[in-house]
Amino acid sequence: MIAEELTLVIVGYKHEHYVTTLLESVEAQTMLPARILLVDDDPAGGTAEVAERYLAKSALQVEVTRNQVNRGLCTSLNTALTSIDTEYYAYISADDWMLPTRIRRQFDAISAAPSTTAVVYSNAIRVDEADRELDEDFKTAYDWPTHRSGQVYAEMSAYNWLPAPSVMLRTQAVRDVGGYDAELFFEDHDLWLRLAVGHEFLCVDEPLVAFRELGSSLGHQQFQTDNPRFVVAYLQILAKQLGISSTIDADMFPRLWSLALRLWRIEGATPRVVAYLGSYVRGAQSLRVGKAYVRLAKMGVSYAALDRIRKLLRR
Repeated sequence: MIAEELTLVIVGYKHEHYVTTLLESVEAQTMLPARILLVDDDPAGGTAEVAERYLAKSALQVEVTRNQVNRGLCTSLNTALTSIDTEYYAYISADDWMLPTRIRRQFDAISAAPSTTAVVYSNAIRVDEADRELDEDFKTAYDWPTHRSGQVYAEMSAYNWLPAPSVMLRTQAVRDVGGYDAELFFEDHDLWLRLAVGHEFLCVDEPLVAFRELGSSLGHQQFQTDNPRFVVAYLQILAKQLGISSTIDADMFPRLWSLALRLWRIEGATPRVVAYLGSYVRGAQSLRVGKAYVRLAKMGVSYAALDRIRKLLRR
């Protein structure tokens, strides 16, 4: 059976050891997508090479694209998005894989949902490099909120709890919010927030994909609280939420101020740290103290020096 209005997008980067498992899981689906796009974002082309060897012996029809330079996940997804001609699409990384009923269960759900539903997602099992299943599923490990279908902006703005490989999306809804932000190194939380402002999400509450947790993955390398790239990305993501409503502003400014302070501690009183502190000072517990911090950062005072001053004042 074919889901005529569904495209599957696969993006790989040095996933030559895992892409065969993914393609086998696609071929084993009880419902296949009408179109499959595979983008290898590694100029060395290892993922594409292994995929093409598998496809040469398979009935699966996959359009394989090799990026000549590493364009990044979001740019690769935006390029794929421009060529999608189906009402829905699903995206999965080439190192993850799908359980046999994933496409059918989600396609049936999103097809039956109202047009205001932009996202259908599911739980995921978690596996390691050798496909060994980890003790906790995604729902447990990432502490899903109680409310997870319908309007989920409040829950999604608190933290990202969706397994990215489990998501099926309404193509036009993603285009309407501007697609993926190419300035970010990861695609999901930013897009979920922008979609959640005016659309609904629908949870199919069962594991339908396998989420692979690799020590070499982008997440493990970059999603660290003391990584300046991670902190700046979240400053950019949360800043987009300002102006939606006064209630959201009241929630976002303290979080943005906290992130600006964290960046100050990580990289010192750089020009961008001073700019972030000045932009989000209204999120400080005390505006007077916050403005004093901004002045100190402008003078080149490090966060470590500030911390020492505060400890002396407490004596």
